[in-house]
Amino acid sequence: MEDEDEDLKRAIALSMADGEAQSSAPREPILIEDSDDEDLKQAIALSLQGYNADKPSTEASNSVAMQASQSVNMSHNATTGHASSCTQPNATGLAGLDRIAMEQERLARVSARTCKRQREISPPALSRPSKVTRTLGTRDIGNVAICEAQTGSDQATRSAATIADGIGKTAAEVATTAAATTTAESMSLPVSDGRISYPDGRLFKTWAFRQARTGTEIKIEEVLERRTLKTALLSSFQVDFEWLFTKLDTQRTNFQFVLSEKDATRRAALKADLESLGPNVKACFPPLEGNANCMHSKLMLLFHPDKLRVAVPSANLVPYDWGEGGIMENTAWLIDLPRLEEGIDHEETPFLDELRYFLTKQGLSDTVLRSLDRFEWKGTSKYAFVHSITGPSYGKSMPRTGLMGLSTAVKRLCLTASDAHVDMAASSIGALNSKQLSLLSAASRGSLSVTSSADGTVTSLPPVPDFDPSRFRLYYPTHDYVKTSEGGIPSGGTIWLKRAHYTRPTFPTTVFRQYISTRKGLLSHCKLIFVRGTNVQGPVAYLYAGSANASESAWGTIVSDNKPGPKRGQVRITCRNWEAGVLIPVLGGPSSVSADGAVSKSGAAAATDDVKDVVSDGVEDKAPDAGNEAGLDREIEEEEETASNASTATDDNEDGNQPIEQAPQTSQTAQPAQRAHTAQVPDWEVFKPTIDGPFKVPSDPIGDNEPWYCEESVYGRGRMAMGGDEEEE
Repeated sequence: MEDEDEDLKRAIALSMADGEAQSSAPREPILIEDSDDEDLKQAIALSLQGYNADKPSTEASNSVAMQASQSVNMSHNATTGHASSCTQPNATGLAGLDRIAMEQERLARVSARTCKRQREISPPALSRPSKVTRTLGTRDIGNVAICEAQTGSDQATRSAATIADGIGKTAAEVATTAAATTTAESMSLPVSDGRISYPDGRLFKTWAFRQARTGTEIKIEEVLERRTLKTALLSSFQVDFEWLFTKLDTQRTNFQFVLSEKDATRRAALKADLESLGPNVKACFPPLEGNANCMHSKLMLLFHPDKLRVAVPSANLVPYDWGEGGIMENTAWLIDLPRLEEGIDHEETPFLDELRYFLTKQGLSDTVLRSLDRFEWKGTSKYAFVHSITGPSYGKSMPRTGLMGLSTAVKRLCLTASDAHVDMAASSIGALNSKQLSLLSAASRGSLSVTSSADGTVTSLPPVPDFDPSRFRLYYPTHDYVKTSEGGIPSGGTIWLKRAHYTRPTFPTTVFRQYISTRKGLLSHCKLIFVRGTNVQGPVAYLYAGSANASESAWGTIVSDNKPGPKRGQVRITCRNWEAGVLIPVLGGPSSVSADGAVSKSGAAAATDDVKDVVSDGVEDKAPDAGNEAGLDREIEEEEETASNASTATDDNEDGNQPIEQAPQTSQTAQPAQRAHTAQVPDWEVFKPTIDGPFKVPSDPIGDNEPWYCEESVYGRGRMAMGGDEEEE
């Protein structure tokens, strides 16, 4: 008996020694009420479907139900008297306790500073808190503990009953929906483990909870590939850090955040708080000088051992944008670039050149810029990186950004189009007028340009091209659509249009169409431009996917600088937002572009299977000069929006600058003998292999229906939006 006592004492001593070797930060147990068992099992089962997408196929084949049952049982074991499994050693001494408290307070400050704006404009939870009482554990990131939530969102772990509370459905209806979509939810994308999966680039819709998976949707876990991710450059207008860190290996991954904060004091405090999380966390705040609005781009550079993944989403780094609330949809374009062997030089492409230019302007370090040279960029040669850089751009810089950058990209890829149809989806609409839409349409066709002098300066404003509103459609939700969506009225907080703008006599209401998702009940945060048209070589089709909405803040304003100084008399483009997007060819164009961006005289091959005859409207937009391809740096663009001033006033002309004037509207008679291809415009179906949806086409005009006015419905009539110019989110 005494021998047994000695053995027991020795075992206890060894156990205590093991416990003392653990982190001093206590990991509290998850407390679960008995009444929640069945609901929780079902919710965990659904959540594990997404989790298995990030596990090897041998692991993913395990029974979901068994894992859910084991998870619940393990949680109960942690709360039913098993002291050795649920009791953690206390931090040793007062210093340890102070460190824990300081770490938690520091993380709270980071979340408070970065989520203030998010709380004011983001969709709230769909239901009351679940009965499941969670006391979250901690995981160190460097020397600081980061809140560790379960993989997946609260939406994925709450019961069917609580889901029903939030969206007005019965528990039986929700349970039926969940059962019907369980199989489809498991259709995750193949796990690549850091291997090259998308060498040619691919555009996805973001996954959405409770929506069937068809292989055309992607989760943030599938984008990040946490197990092999070494370094992540992540830019976003909004960030939920606690949620984001549950998607990443915070021990092994280096982080470079690119964030939006204009106030210098808050910027310094946030930078200090973030970088105090550990040596593997850095923060960059792009310049927001003068009347600049925000860093609105969403861009990911994901460095793995064997590849660089470039991702251009429209989603912020918040759970509802990535579908975890089942209320919102976005897009994400990805391309995987192989790592070069030592000693092999990379191949320059226009895509890389513009990306490097954009990152340099944002203030990223030389280390980040040099790291791009270690990968093969040839796969990007058929795409264009389209950006907006805040502040004024003169001379040779003008064709690289905003609307001018879009027009340059279209020309470079041989996608210039006459008789073009433009379909645009945006989650935020500025104070539009026909002039701005004309410029946006011209840029989308590649026909927005000016002439520069020998030294690169531009002194002549471009005329506003003719604009046919019947060929431009802007998709935006009605009030009733938001009201009946999965999240209802409270979920429309990131979709913006002001009544004061929409009811102006100059506002182009006739171009508006009702946004209706191809996935039932989802709201849209997508920013997409679809263009179909023809050029001298045949039909063309392409699309833009990125962060830029329908406003001058996003795309820029062109004025003649009349202020005293060396730039007086020069034309400039000024954007108020940082934006990032990609131009994706669908039909025509890219086959004539080499890796270095040179344009082939043979042009693009015309594919006739996906086209149909359309009736000419008798108006022809003048095509760009075919001999002007070498002069891409002579282009410039314009669009204009004011958030609160009259439609005839802007910040620029108030400073003594001359805006672009409306050119005389002249109708040109169609000349069939010179327009062999203009009677054939690709049908909308041409886009389906690239992205199926995300909105229904054709769609009815908004007409007499009331569009969604966020500040009235979410914030109360007459109350201004909080946290700055929310027209960009």
